[in-house]
Amino acid sequence: MTTGIRSTETERRLGPVADPERLVDVFELPVATTDLEPVNRPLAAGAVLLAIGIVLLAAAFLVAPGVSMDARLDALVYAPFLMLVPAGLWKLACR
Repeated sequence: MTTGIRSTETERRLGPVADPERLVDVFELPVATTDLEPVNRPLAAGAVLLAIGIVLLAAAFLVAPGVSMDARLDALVYAPFLMLVPAGLWKLACR
């Protein structure tokens, strides 16, 4: 059982208890689980592939011959903002 807010000791040991369900009812303990939902793998894979594509495209744009310096600076500015899309997809995949 984990209790307390901002206390140094948050783990408390109760037991041995013969009937844990009754203990929860008597002390009106909130029951929560820390189990996470499984990751949506296709969406996570799409987010990773999109992020890799953005990084490779920006890198290729920076080293391509014949590209003006202004266009290269634009690529450096826009690339982090484009990375917000795969980050959002990753968050959706982990819900």
